[in-house]
Amino acid sequence: MVDFVSDHLRQELDFIREAENARRTAEFVAKEPRLRDTVYIPVVYPDCSTKRVMTAEWIDGVRLSDRDGIFRLMGENPPPVSSANAWPDHASDSASTTPFKPLKGGVRSVMQTMVELFSAQMFEWGWVHCDPHPGNILIRPSPIDPSRSQLVLIDHGLYVSLSEDFRREWARLWRATLEGDYEGVEKVVTGWGIGLPDLMASFTLLRPTILKKGRKKNVDPTIPGGKKSPPMTHYERSVIMKKKLKEFLLDTDRMPKELIFLSKNMRMVQGGVCSYGICDLHI
Repeated sequence: MVDFVSDHLRQELDFIREAENARRTAEFVAKEPRLRDTVYIPVVYPDCSTKRVMTAEWIDGVRLSDRDGIFRLMGENPPPVSSANAWPDHASDSASTTPFKPLKGGVRSVMQTMVELFSAQMFEWGWVHCDPHPGNILIRPSPIDPSRSQLVLIDHGLYVSLSEDFRREWARLWRATLEGDYEGVEKVVTGWGIGLPDLMASFTLLRPTILKKGRKKNVDPTIPGGKKSPPMTHYERSVIMKKKLKEFLLDTDRMPKELIFLSKNMRMVQGGVCSYGICDLHI
């Protein structure tokens, strides 16, 4: 795992590679009818770029980290949000980019575009941006239709490529998880050297999950958050989780290393969507 992560982090320091990543992502977006008008990848100028210097198109927009600025851009009032689930909220830098008239579609349309973009990367393209933190996503009035928003994705240094076989298994995992299919999740994760399907489903959905469909009669009562769990302190939960970790990672040699970066991507996207009070989007 360490070698896999180190190799990818070193690649992030090569701006020629980053320029190529941006070009490749732009090609994927241009070929996707759902995204080509709502997502934009800034142009990189290769004649003015080297391994240590990258020159790209300047984009005016509101960073997704500027929560108040995004709501103002879309003409909505921000709802209260738990600080534990929110992205860092930086001082508003959107005064020069906020249009006189709010954009159509609301904040939900912005979040829907973001979910569709990263879902396409994981499930269809097999080409995943692995650093989608809120400072790397800008929202601006679309040059195609200035009354609507366009998402601009920047910082293309860190990507992971997914094989077709892995993408199929990844899709099966998500489908089985959303259907509550214990056997379906178990089949995928066992092949990855991972045990405890309930824990994997909880990790994927970011909420305690018990898979009921097709499971054996005995539900493990020690899974934190399970309906049959007795009330526990944080310490008791941590002790149980440490014990369960030994059962969770059955064979680390079989575990797909891509999961490391996919998990990072999912945490950022899921956390960002929920920090805007929108947690019920569909792919």
